[in-house]
Amino acid sequence: MPVRAGSAVLEGQLTVPAAARGMVLLTGDGAWQGIAIALHRAGLGTLAMDLWDSTEPAAYRNVFDIVLLAHRLGAACDWLHKYTALPVGCAATGTRAAAALEAAADHSTLRAVVSLSGRPGLARPSALVRVSVPVLLITGDLDTALIGRTRLAADWLRCPYRVAEMPGVADPAAGDALHHVPRLMTDWFTEHMAAPTEAFGVPARP
Repeated sequence: MPVRAGSAVLEGQLTVPAAARGMVLLTGDGAWQGIAIALHRAGLGTLAMDLWDSTEPAAYRNVFDIVLLAHRLGAACDWLHKYTALPVGCAATGTRAAAALEAAADHSTLRAVVSLSGRPGLARPSALVRVSVPVLLITGDLDTALIGRTRLAADWLRCPYRVAEMPGVADPAAGDALHHVPRLMTDWFTEHMAAPTEAFGVPARP
């Protein structure tokens, strides 16, 4: 399924279950298959895609260009909402998680964000303070450096958020931790995506 984001054309795999009640954009390096299956069973559709045009040479892809990635991610979320007329959330790994948070600050179509072993600290503080939708930050408790950076990023948030530390895990986007992650993510999206942003109230601290 091609999605235009500015001059780029992004390819993605779209799945819309019968009677879907929301859509989740999945992006970044990660094993999304099990997560996608869990989301589908919960009545949530998915669009799994990278944020690079297939014509862009790998050598010129700057995964740390958060502004560019946020622009493309936001455009993809806008397209997904227009195409399905459903609430849209985003789950992202690595630097794409920072892009998802930046996009959430500027795109009203994005209703919830999950960072899975992501780099939220690469998002600009000026964007983090403007995020108004619920944010779930999943890390492994063995990656102490990432936990520290994630908590620092979370301190800038003024929205409902949760930092979920997976015990005994370095990277929750890979390996045995993946059997815990789908339920955690599914619960977050089903709980938050359909509700009006104004109903979230006081930020939920971990």
